[in-house]
Amino acid sequence: GVYINGGNFTLNAGSITENESVDGGGVYLNNGNFKLVNGEISKNTVTGNGGGVYLIGENCIYKLKNGSIYENIAENGGGVYLANGSFILADSQEDQGSISKNTAHGYGGGVYIAGEGDFTMNGGTGEENVTSGEDGGGIYLDGGNFILNEGYIKNNSAYSSGGGVYLFGGRFLMEDGVISGNVSRSNGGGACIGNNGDFVMNDGDITGNGKISEDNVLT
Repeated sequence: GVYINGGNFTLNAGSITENESVDGGGVYLNNGNFKLVNGEISKNTVTGNGGGVYLIGENCIYKLKNGSIYENIAENGGGVYLANGSFILADSQEDQGSISKNTAHGYGGGVYIAGEGDFTMNGGTGEENVTSGEDGGGIYLDGGNFILNEGYIKNNSAYSSGGGVYLFGGRFLMEDGVISGNVSRSNGGGACIGNNGDFVMNDGDITGNGKISEDNVLT
């Protein structure tokens, strides 16, 4: 894929697809800036973390405006693994960026946030992401911060708990937006808060989430 260490990369069109690595199959952002204006990061596979995108540097910034991160596969963070730095999904609610149909064998089908990572969602969607073994079909927080200002976390599936969101640690701030249509096999179809997680909901809707039947096996 693409490795960035201090520079700037803007993807206005085109695709980063079908790459293989240990971490960050599509994009590995150590430091610097990546802006996905249009185009796609898709069908990348890693044995570790961040099938589509891996952010580790303290000063790195990733902006997803109207493109898509989809059908990537990882152990944790099928679409995005955010260990440090900042990830911004949509500059405004008019933008239509998406993180969709990604798979994690462990935690965080769509997004995994650890350490000091900050994820801000101003619009767009995180949808149809899956964990095939653990928690957090859409989003998994093990630290850091997730701010949902607008947009949809919908139709994600967790093999265990937290179909939409699993909050193991860190802070999830819901200012608006919708968490809907998510399912889990165990607890919290929409959201599951455990350990030292802090979930604050000031507005928005958590609606229409459910539980997977024992006969429905996720793969």
